[in-house]
Amino acid sequence: MTDKKVYLGIDVGGTKIKIGIVDDGGHLRAVEKYQTRWGTYAAFQTDLAAYLRDFLNKHGEIHPEGVGIGFRAEVNYKEQRVTFSRIVNDAVDFDICCVAAKFFNGPIRLDNDVNAMASGEHLYGAGRGRDSFVYVNIGTGLGCGIVSGGRMIRGQKGNAGEISRYFLREGRGYASLESRISGESFLREAQKLWGGKKTKEQPVQALFKAWEGGDLEAAVIVETGVRELALGIVNMEAILDSGMYVFGGKVASNRRLVRRIQEEVLAIAKKVGISVNAEFCISQLGAEDSGVIGAAALIKYEVEEGRNGQQRNQTTKSES
Repeated sequence: MTDKKVYLGIDVGGTKIKIGIVDDGGHLRAVEKYQTRWGTYAAFQTDLAAYLRDFLNKHGEIHPEGVGIGFRAEVNYKEQRVTFSRIVNDAVDFDICCVAAKFFNGPIRLDNDVNAMASGEHLYGAGRGRDSFVYVNIGTGLGCGIVSGGRMIRGQKGNAGEISRYFLREGRGYASLESRISGESFLREAQKLWGGKKTKEQPVQALFKAWEGGDLEAAVIVETGVRELALGIVNMEAILDSGMYVFGGKVASNRRLVRRIQEEVLAIAKKVGISVNAEFCISQLGAEDSGVIGAAALIKYEVEEGRNGQQRNQTTKSES
């Protein structure tokens, strides 16, 4: 395809699997989209193998420097295994790199999808040249990737940055932050708001349009999410001192939403008497392509530049 360095990215999402070729500058050279079918581990392996075969048939012989996989799942990066995913319903702690290893030589790296996006943002996007920042993904769900000291922070089991599990007081119990601000939570609340009535836009888009138009019920839903996430960011910044928050995902592509989060962070900080000197911006990689670019970036980020801080045997075709 080209004599220049290229990387293969596989982005496994809840509804789509994207496979793409990314060049050394972070530009997406080719991409194909396939359906994510939830089911058994064996069926998922069969599907992914078929998708890779189709991709190669369409784009010819490819010799990438390596293959990166971003998976919507809990991932043990050290062991390179998926520890839990709702996409695969009959297995935990399973290998998925073995499928790619049947098609490609060279290193293969697996991480959760948000960490992959953060890696791409660090190499090619708004986080380029930054020593520390937090990538906040507001898409179907909610998550973040933490870069500190120039490296991805994953924690003991790879679950660092799982702000979806940041819990809030709700009456006598608790509610997750993700239940307040995410595509799923906004969809649920929008459906409650309009019931079975059809809207010209998708429900979440209609919710934002109503909010921006001054609808009080829509404002309660969106602004509650804004306040809760802003409080979470104030607390995160006190711990991480990251200095920058990059927002990605389709929900976060709404610039007013990100601006309101920033305003609320500053308002909370003022009320409690602290200073939050952090930049807020939207991903430069785009909501549509950041997953596959980020997945491909794992090879350059983790293998070639060694930013993972760990040494581990590479998974290659010859090992499968």
